[in-house]
Amino acid sequence: VVTKSPLTGTVTDSHQGGWSGARLKWAGLDGLIFRGKAEKPVYAYIEAGKVELKDASDLWGKGAHETIKILQ
Repeated sequence: VVTKSPLTGTVTDSHQGGWSGARLKWAGLDGLIFRGKAEKPVYAYIEAGKVELKDASDLWGKGAHETIKILQ
């Protein structure tokens, strides 16, 4: 994940394990670029190379394990 601060312009990155990168590639995508800011919590739903931002209000404040159970 690479991000750029809208306030300072600073670019930074982080790394994660798991299958996210491989699954993104399997969906036919090399990467994602999000610009701007969502007005409410959203998540990216990716299927067959198409990306849709979906409402994540019901997930807001939940932990990672609970969120995964809900999304599966």
